Amino acid sequence: MVVVGIVGPQKSGKKAAAAILREVHGSSIVELASFANREVKSGSKNGQVRGLKRGLCSEMIEEDGQEEEEEAASPKTAEAAAAVAAVEYCTYSWPAADSYFGGCRGPSFTSLPSARSMQHWDSSFVVLGFETLEQVKIFRKRPIFVLLAVDAPILTRLERAAATDVSAFLAQEDKLMFGTDTEKAGNGIYACMRQADAIVLGDGDLWSLKQKLLRLDLANPDRHRPCWDAYFIRLASLAASRANCLKRRVGAIVVRSNRLVSTGYNGTHSGARNCLEGGCRRCRDSEVHAGRQLEACCCIHAEANALLEAGRERCLGGTLYVTCLPCLSCAKLTIQAGIDCVVYAESYDAKSGSLDLLSDAGLEVYRFADRYPSTPHTIAAYAD
Repeated sequence: MVVVGIVGPQKSGKKAAAAILREVHGSSIVELASFANREVKSGSKNGQVRGLKRGLCSEMIEEDGQEEEEEAASPKTAEAAAAVAAVEYCTYSWPAADSYFGGCRGPSFTSLPSARSMQHWDSSFVVLGFETLEQVKIFRKRPIFVLLAVDAPILTRLERAAATDVSAFLAQEDKLMFGTDTEKAGNGIYACMRQADAIVLGDGDLWSLKQKLLRLDLANPDRHRPCWDAYFIRLASLAASRANCLKRRVGAIVVRSNRLVSTGYNGTHSGARNCLEGGCRRCRDSEVHAGRQLEACCCIHAEANALLEAGRERCLGGTLYVTCLPCLSCAKLTIQAGIDCVVYAESYDAKSGSLDLLSDAGLEVYRFADRYPSTPHTIAAYAD
């Protein structure tokens, strides 16, 4: 099961993307509706939808087995969560989309108890209509949620909308993208798009959009629960954020039996001034290119730091995850430390011979993207 949220500006291709995901994965399409935009009369069909939305909102913010009913009933939560509702499914704005996909109606939640009991936990959904960060944050509480941003050039969207009044279109664009309440943070589609796990450009026809979505492989479980390789390469990426080298951020970790042994990042030795504060003359020299004159560099590489921290006994039979391919010197250290496998995120100085050295020594070496082409190797940065 996967829940794919779709967010983007008007006429960018969100509904067409939803239709493609429904065709490929059999997902049901669900739409969010704001309380502010819907007048509901007591006892009406819409009233039942509102009750369903409120119920799902309560269930989504449930924590430690206790429902935060007061929060769910508050205006802030009601507006922010938009209260999930399974509504009449969308009609597409892209030409021939209805005929191409044969419509997009499907099953929906039929009652509040069935929605709250999560009896659809094994089903996949596509959710449209995100407008605020609070909506996204509520869905983020579920580990099966992936947010997709769909965008397109403004001229393309104007053409799709057949807009005769460009000023009116742009005014509506600003309202949707940045919200009407300028003093309230996180209001608008733009804030939601910054939270996206993946971005697709809907600038072509339906076929090209489908190919892009297939390459993203949004239903891949590694998207919401990473495999071991993805988990550890992302930890290496996190370690790289501590690097203090002016030339490049690099992070490395040593793992054995799927257990973290040590971490390392590149920078000057203990007690020395950080490289980014002028601690290394070689790195300050603009004439020195990457991978050159390393013997004059004061910085210790990430791999060396991780291996030194672990020691040979804890490295034996382990795996080194590193954000870029080790240099020749670090390749020698890796072999001598008894590492069996090296997983790297990016290539580095292909002429150094380190890749051949590692392979000739019998180590398994592979680039993360070659084995997991649709899985990001970095941790997504969710902006507030």
